[in-house]
Amino acid sequence: TKPTYATRADRCHISHVVADTDSWEQKLAQTLEDMEEVFAYVKNQNLGFTIPYTLNGEEHNYYPDFIVRLEDGRGPDDLLNLVLECTGEKKKDKEAKVATAKSLWIPAVNNHGEFGRWSFLEIRDPWDAKNLIRSKLKEMKQADAIVALDIRKTPGVCGGRACVGRTRIPVWLLIAFLKDGQSEESLLQSYPQLTPDHIRLVRDYYRRQKVEIDRDIREEEDEDEGTIHDG
Repeated sequence: TKPTYATRADRCHISHVVADTDSWEQKLAQTLEDMEEVFAYVKNQNLGFTIPYTLNGEEHNYYPDFIVRLEDGRGPDDLLNLVLECTGEKKKDKEAKVATAKSLWIPAVNNHGEFGRWSFLEIRDPWDAKNLIRSKLKEMKQADAIVALDIRKTPGVCGGRACVGRTRIPVWLLIAFLKDGQSEESLLQSYPQLTPDHIRLVRDYYRRQKVEIDRDIREEEDEDEGTIHDG
């Protein structure tokens, strides 16, 4: 028989955490319930949530300890899904599990774009979990403020059209502003997360994909006209 921890109904839809430790996972559950950022959490016990990994050439399934839904400043419709692993002694298989989750699984799910936002955190001291989780959220916010210098198309984001980095700033919109005579300086004031390098990237993308971006602009103009006529 495994030890259990009775959960709060307003934090977890399952009545008990079935723990694999004497106190570590129970303490982590208590901490999660005390954090105002936590919308919901669950211990990954018989939920069927696994991450495949390979160790010494053999395939295995990794069962992370907790899944936590966090309000990280983007509102209740865009919660962060944080996979938590409560780690005690170092083991070779644990290192392989964590490395696979962080470097392969999390990026793959986020790049897919249709399963929400995901991140991973290894907790080595559950009595300090609150600080560790908040530090992780702060780190992610700082990273979000730095817009990747690339053009991406993500299903479900801006109709799948080309955008700057992970932002919702479509290339067609910036090009439309530039065509209308707006200066780069004015654009950078309107979008302070962007840099002159981003504008050069957008211009270069337009030179290579002029047909695509001009079509996006026309479609948006047609939609706007249709809205006006409907009104």
